[in-house]
Amino acid sequence: MRINGEPLALLRKSQNLSVSELSNISGVSPRTIELIESGKGNPRYETLCLLSDTFNVPLDILCGRNIDMYQINQKGEDFQIVYYDKDNNRTNARTISFLQLNRSWGNK
Repeated sequence: MRINGEPLALLRKSQNLSVSELSNISGVSPRTIELIESGKGNPRYETLCLLSDTFNVPLDILCGRNIDMYQINQKGEDFQIVYYDKDNNRTNARTISFLQLNRSWGNK
């Protein structure tokens, strides 16, 4: 299944991570990350789960599924995921801090 790689690239860049750094943190090869971000990859479910867990975001967001229903905003070192319903009304927002991401990666 080909996915929209834009959310992954945005999440990676919002944390000022290189492809190599994301690879070291997530366990996903740099080539696979590059292929996903370019929209040319055909990642396995397990790979997507590793990346989703790394950023602590739902697979739907990572895969760009219904991406029109999500907006990712960078706020300094944090990023905010804003959820919208089918009528484009904001329904919820979730802010993830760099500290939370570090904890999810096992860094204290």
